[in-house]
Amino acid sequence: MTGKTSMATLVSYALFQRCEKMNKNAVIYEFSILNLAPGEAFAPAFKSIFNTDWKDVATSRYLQEEIVYLIVDEVQMIFQESGSSSPKRKSSTFWYRVKGIMTERNCKVRILMFAAYGSNFDYLEYSTTIDIPPEMQLGIKDMNLRHDELVELVLKHFVGVERLQNANGDENTSMRLFCSQLEYLTGSHVGLCITAIKLLNEIYMSCIKSASSPPTVKYLIQKMQDGSLHDGLITTRAVRSLNTLTQEELDCLERISNGTDRRTDHEKIVDTCCRRGILLDSLEFSSPVMKRFFIQKRVGVIKRAKYLPSTLQDLISRALSVIDYDCIKNTLGKSALNDIPLETVWQMEFFKSVHRSTPESIVTSADVGAIFGSNGFIDFTVYAKDKSFLWGIELLREGNRIDEHIQRFSRVGRHSSLDLRDFCLIDFRRIDNISQQKIDEDLRRSTKLYIVCYDAPFSNITLYNSQSTKCIQPSL
Repeated sequence: MTGKTSMATLVSYALFQRCEKMNKNAVIYEFSILNLAPGEAFAPAFKSIFNTDWKDVATSRYLQEEIVYLIVDEVQMIFQESGSSSPKRKSSTFWYRVKGIMTERNCKVRILMFAAYGSNFDYLEYSTTIDIPPEMQLGIKDMNLRHDELVELVLKHFVGVERLQNANGDENTSMRLFCSQLEYLTGSHVGLCITAIKLLNEIYMSCIKSASSPPTVKYLIQKMQDGSLHDGLITTRAVRSLNTLTQEELDCLERISNGTDRRTDHEKIVDTCCRRGILLDSLEFSSPVMKRFFIQKRVGVIKRAKYLPSTLQDLISRALSVIDYDCIKNTLGKSALNDIPLETVWQMEFFKSVHRSTPESIVTSADVGAIFGSNGFIDFTVYAKDKSFLWGIELLREGNRIDEHIQRFSRVGRHSSLDLRDFCLIDFRRIDNISQQKIDEDLRRSTKLYIVCYDAPFSNITLYNSQSTKCIQPSL
């Protein structure tokens, strides 16, 4: 199920549970417009399924003491085309009743409609036949699970839930870590959470069949961190809509997300991405998985190197030499306080340069926890397809929270479960007011720290490490 359909089912189930618990009289109808045959009108289709007249349901005449809940999925299929005077299918009676319910103060009918444009071009120029006030509209973000709802989902659907609980069945540290990682991976998107749990169930059962014992919690969390679920998650309809964008639209989306172009420069593309569930109205990606898939598509056209650098240090040096500093220099994605490029800009361009600096046998993975302001994932991993090594990279900007980032790689840090062969932290700093003494002090904090200092025009760039200093010649 996708996020929309999953939410419709969960709402229906939650309403049933609540009404039963409160001993409240109610009737709940869950209906998908997909049940309408081509050319079939809404009202007859409804009656054939529920053996109830739609007119009676919509007016609540036959059950004056009961509240009627109607949950309608795929409602975009009965939207009205732009410039048309009637909806796409025979559904005028449906919209007429919806309008009446909206205006009747004491009406006992509650209607929740789910619509998505997704990858279907046909519905991009369609909208509801009646005006629905903004306060009655919910977006993708409003449908995301709360933490307690996500925990409930795990308890009900994860086959290895007993591994996450104490002997008495209470939630413990393992449960909190597991659910936190699931939250970071999916952005609490309902459909992605359900798909991720399904994939984790497959991993869990596979381990039992092959090793005759269930996997550890650490192993399951590692699977959420190392990209093992990514291929399964991007096949969901919630993410697949990104495949509908043309190369030109992807180029524009990258410039918009990086702040290189203003929203007003590409209103049509922004509207398209919002309608297809790719972007939120705030121009954030709708989920971390969507962001990661977008990055994957952007680097897919980059020509790869022939040889792998022998060490992580060599890779960092090579990547910083080929990074697109001109793009970073001209980006509109800068801090309003000091005109310094935002961390998201550095992340995108650095990831592309790492991808460009490694051969086809190497996987570069962007785990976007930091891009979304969460704290569960490392920024980038680089690993061989034969699993012979795994490197981790984390980016900083202007020395922000250095000690916290270093601690993440400690034996008890949040990245300890990744079993990294090597790692590094790269701190990008503009050298307006920074002293060499301060740089030297920070480098003594960790031998894994690299500081990249640059001036405003990007004419002078220097890479510092506790073991070496290197001047980088940018190709602007």
